[in-house]
Amino acid sequence: MIKDLQGKLKDAQDTLAALEASIAKSQATIKDNEAKIANIRSILDINAKIRSLQDTIDELKKNSNTLE
Repeated sequence: MIKDLQGKLKDAQDTLAALEASIAKSQATIKDNEAKIANIRSILDINAKIRSLQDTIDELKKNSNTLE
């Protein structure tokens, strides 16, 4: 009976270790994904600024054509 309980305890400890490893891996994946999301947001912000600058350039070109 003690050996049976020791075996169950060992199985539970192995399961716990596997779960902890899985959690650590998942947390690393989440952290990596959060960094990727931050990069995507930065890219989207840059693209919005580029579009705004392009609009300004287009408006300036239009205005310069009317001055000629």
